[in-house]
Parts: sequence; C-alpha cells; structure tokens
Amino acid sequence: MAWRKPSNIQGWLKLGLRHWKKAVFPALFVMIVAAVASFWWPRSYKAEAKFQRRMDLTVMEAGTSTIDRNLQPIRRALQEDLRGRKSIDQLIDDLIASDAHVSKQWQFPHAPDGALTKEGQFKKQDLIRDIQKRLNVSYQVRSNEIDQIVVAYTDPDRVLAPKVTNRLIENYIKNTRDQLNGMLLKAQRFFKSEVDRYTTQTRELERKKLRMELDHPGLADDDPSGVRAKLENLQRKRDRLDEELLVLKHKLQALLTFVKNQPEMIPRTTTIENPERKKLIDRRDNLAESLDFSINELKRRETHPDVINLRRRIAEINERLAKMDVEIAGDAVLEPNLQRLEAEQKVRELAAEVTAKESQRQDTSNMVEQLEIQDRNFFPVRKEYVDISTKLKDADRQLKFWRDNLRKTTVALTAEVGYRGVHLDFIQHAPELERPSKPTLLIITAIACAAGVVCALGIIALAELMDRSFRSVEQAVDDLKLPVLGAVNEIVTPGRALRRKVIGWGVIPALMVGMLIILGAAFLSVYISLDQPYKFDQFKRNPVSFIEKTYLG
Repeated sequence: MAWRKPSNIQGWLKLGLRHWKKAVFPALFVMIVAAVASFWWPRSYKAEAKFQRRMDLTVMEAGTSTIDRNLQPIRRALQEDLRGRKSIDQLIDDLIASDAHVSKQWQFPHAPDGALTKEGQFKKQDLIRDIQKRLNVSYQVRSNEIDQIVVAYTDPDRVLAPKVTNRLIENYIKNTRDQLNGMLLKAQRFFKSEVDRYTTQTRELERKKLRMELDHPGLADDDPSGVRAKLENLQRKRDRLDEELLVLKHKLQALLTFVKNQPEMIPRTTTIENPERKKLIDRRDNLAESLDFSINELKRRETHPDVINLRRRIAEINERLAKMDVEIAGDAVLEPNLQRLEAEQKVRELAAEVTAKESQRQDTSNMVEQLEIQDRNFFPVRKEYVDISTKLKDADRQLKFWRDNLRKTTVALTAEVGYRGVHLDFIQHAPELERPSKPTLLIITAIACAAGVVCALGIIALAELMDRSFRSVEQAVDDLKLPVLGAVNEIVTPGRALRRKVIGWGVIPALMVGMLIILGAAFLSVYISLDQPYKFDQFKRNPVSFIEKTYLG
C-alpha cells in the first residue's frame, strides 16, 4: 500500500497519535543520553575585570597638557600593551613564580642552568598565542577625561581565569605608571638643559646690546632720538601726505568738472490758480443757493423738476472739478544756480588745502633726504645692532617656550609622583568563579529537546512508511481495485483485551514515569554541575556520603 501523505494539520496529528508509543520512549532515551553526554562537554570559565584611566581635574585646570600629550601614545597602544607578547610573557613568569596552582598547570622544560630549552620555548610561545586568543580587551567608556577598559579571559580552569585577568591589569597599571614617570622625567631633564642653554645665550646678547647702545646712542628702533626711528616716522608721514594729496586733487578735479557743466542762472516756473476752476466753483455756489431757496423758501419737494435739475447741474460741476487741476503753470523766472555757487566755494577751499599739503609734503621730503644721508653713513654699526636685537628676541622667545614646557612638565611630574595626575584605578577585580560561562543549562536543554524531537519525528515517519495495513474500507478499494462484499471488525479475545489494558494502563505509564524520573535526575545533575560545581565534585567523589549529608541530614 502506498503512503498517503496527510493533507491538513488534523491528519498530521492523527498520524502522530497513532505512533506516539513508538516515538516517545526513544525520544526520552535520546534526551537522557544528551543530558548525560553534556558532562563530557568541556567547561569554560570567563573572568572579567575593569580598570579606568582618569585625568585629575585640578591638573587639567592648571593648564598643563604634558601628561595628556605623553599619555596619547600609551592610550593608542593600550590593547597591544595588554595583549602583546611582552605583557603575556611577563604574566606567565609572574604567575609561575608566585602561584603554586599556576606553576602546576604551566610547566616548561628547563636546562640545568635554569634557562628554557628549545622545547620549553616552543611550549611557552604556544601558551602565549593560546592566551592571546582567549583574551579580549574592550572599551566601556572612552573620552579625553576618562577611559574604562574591560579585560575578559576565558579558560577551562576556573581558578586560573581570574588570576590571569587580575595579574594582567596589575602589571599593566604598574608598567604604564613607570613608563609615564620615565617619559616625564626624561622630558623634564631635556627642557631644563634647553632653559639653561638659552638663559646663558640671552644674558650674553643682552650684554652686547647694552654695550652698543652706550657706545652708539640712537640705534634702537623705539628710540625717538635715533636716526632710523626719525627716518621711518618721516617716511610714513610723507606717504600719508601723498595719499591725502592724491585724494584732494581728485576731489578738486571732480568739483571743477561739476562747476564747468553747471549754468550760472537756472529758470524757475511759477504756478497760479486755475481760473476756469474758480469760475466753476462760483457757478456751483450760485446753484447751491438757488437749490436752498427752492427747498427752504419755496417749499419745493425733491421730486420737483427744478430741484432735480439743480441737483443734476451741481453733480456735473463736481465731476468737472474732480478732473480739473487746482493750479496751472505760470510765467518762467531766471534765478542764480545755488549748487554752482556752493561748488565754487568748495573749489576755493580745496585749492587752498592742496597748496598747504604740497608745501608740507615738500618740507617732509627735504627732511627725509637729509636723514637718509645720515642713515647710509650709520648702516654698518646699525646692521650689527639689528642682528643682535633679532637674535635676542629669538632667544627670549625660545627661553619662554622652554621655561613654559619645563613648568608644565614639573607640575605633571609632581602630580604623577603623588598619584594626582593620571589615575589608573583597578575598579573591579575578577572574582573567584564557580559557574562556567559555557555551556549553559539552557543550551544543553535546547540541544537535548531538539535531539529528542528529531528522533521522535524520524521514528514516526519510519513507522508510517513501513506500515502496510489499511486504515479504512476506502483505502482497500482504492489500492486493491476490488469490490468489497463486507467488513469484519477485529476480533479481540478477553485475554488479549486484558493484556492490552495491562500494557496500556500499567506498563507503559510506569516506563514513562521511570524514564521521566531518570531524565529529571539527569537534568538536575547537569544543573548542579553548572550552578554548584563544588557540590557536584563532592557527589562524584562519594555519592553516598553526599546524599546522606545533603538530603538525609
């Protein structure tokens, strides 16, 4: 008989219920095996520790950036310093020398003289690479003011993992502080030597400058009596006069052009009242008087033809007045051009000012020529004086620069020696580990359940494919292609019925309860081995004694 695939969910449920007894026991067995097999799953323990780097606010407000500048390369190489071969090698040597448990775990062959053999060196390098793979360094907080770094290490040995993490951070803090102090001390010595050198140079140049000023007065640029100072002042004055004279000449030329283009007399048009408009106003006033006489004296109504005619004529006159100009142009009159007169006055004033500026400029030029002759004769001595002054300024600037750096470095070194500059604090040590990080009870449970479900589904599918019996008369008709004359139900004897009841209501539930108890005990053991490994170790060493003490009192 061919297998009939269910066409709906109800059909699949019926298929599962038909073979559940065949599938549930293998599934439970597979889950028990998976739970027991998890005891051979290697445990790994993850130890995490934190430390921070923090700048002291008082030192930062003091204006020194020396610590921060020296700390930048240390911050950039932080992960390499923690995970590098040098730091791991130091970690191994320190733990082997100080911890008996670690020395038993890490053993390397040594030569009679105490040095590592070639095989020992290879083993140590392999261990270094293995630790580097298991080690993780990450930033939790990262800024110019504060850094928080998390160091995590995973190892099968729960005792070894926190020791590696804590010692690695302790070594890094110590090495970093020593390195920073060494860099600051070296910088301080260098800055001090530069300050001494430029102090001596400055004093020598000041002595030479003072001697030349005493022997040759007037050499200084800021000396009002000096030839060079007078010459530069006069040259600046002459240049300023040239600029002012050029501006005045441009203004004078523009005014002369304006005066030339302006006429002496300009016509002005007068305005008079419009006579036609005045006549219309007089006529409107007469009509208004007539309208008032007709209404008030003659007692005529608004519907009277004379009243209507008067109002119409008044409205027509108002319309003509609205369109008519109030004033009209009169005769033209010639008047003097005021703008030309004002421009001529300004021309006379500017001409006088130009004459004065030219005279002043000529006097300044004569004085400049005289001083230039004196300056050319004084040039060799002055050149030497200027060279000394320039060197003195450079030396003063360099001395100030090196003194400032020396001051900042001294403040930084003093703060660092007193642990007030850069704070490297171990804020969270890795505690002793009891529970492994991998595997977890959830992962083991998920794997066991998945394996049981897959096993049950596989057995149900296999049982259905191997079942050749007919489920109904319709299946027999469809597969055999024969007419069905009748159907007989299964004949069950009393003994067979009793056996079915015993198996269905006694044996199978008992077996299922027993397997569930075994499965629960297996998962309980897994839980104890993960959550309380020390109790599980006691149970493995002496199960009877452990049960008596723990559960029987």
